Amino acid sequence: MRLRPKAARRPVTALATGKFVAWLLGQAAVLSALLFYFGFVRTRSAFSYLGVDLSLVGLTPTELILRSANSIAMPAAVIFLFWLGTAIAVEVMKVLALSRSIAAPVVVLPIAVALLLGPSVLGESVEPSAYFVFAIAGIAIAAISLAVTNSTFRALAAPISAAAILALFLAVGWQAKLIGQQSAKSFVAEIAMQPELVIRSNRSIGLVDGEGVTVRRIDPTIGYQYEVRGLRLIVKAGGNYILVRPGDPLRSTFFVPATNEVWVELSNRRTPSL
Repeated sequence: MRLRPKAARRPVTALATGKFVAWLLGQAAVLSALLFYFGFVRTRSAFSYLGVDLSLVGLTPTELILRSANSIAMPAAVIFLFWLGTAIAVEVMKVLALSRSIAAPVVVLPIAVALLLGPSVLGESVEPSAYFVFAIAGIAIAAISLAVTNSTFRALAAPISAAAILALFLAVGWQAKLIGQQSAKSFVAEIAMQPELVIRSNRSIGLVDGEGVTVRRIDPTIGYQYEVRGLRLIVKAGGNYILVRPGDPLRSTFFVPATNEVWVELSNRRTPSL
């Protein structure tokens, strides 16, 4: 019996390495673009609730990407749980060798219950329409993995996948918008507990007493002539402090330039985030 010589391994060429690196960078660029978009939607929704145009805030792309994290956590969890539940239900059906008439309720009923009751259980933490898209996506991923050997299904896999990706993109956007609004509502609800600002300057910043804010002239020997107390900080970005009066946070937003002429101090070290 003659033994065939083992085929020699192809050496990893610089071209192959370059293609892999280019593919990796391409995936990273797509992921970064998606995170930027979802962070943008989430942040714009939050600032719009407070009557602030996001284009005036001046957040960097990195800051917007970081703000996308809590927008994608819920979608990822729902998709994973429905994928896992569907896969487990099908495997149980196979192990128990159930007939189709019995297997259908075993697989479909728990998934249908989770699909219908999920939005009410999760409450305001998830956008209802988006929840259904995430759930169906999880089921679809499980179905694709189980039916990958079916030739008819393989022919339909590309258009189904494209439609699912588009639906997920829209649904995550809905979820990001909801998270932004909830963040702003939480900020407004807890505004009394937000750290108070002390602002000192050599000229008036255009404020008068009222709605939780006090304005007074101070001894100029300390280096400043005016002092404002009681404002709350939304965010410092784009060379400005974006502030609100605690008594009317939805209609009193204004900007104070972050320059050497203005001294700003928080009453405690905790910095709010929106």
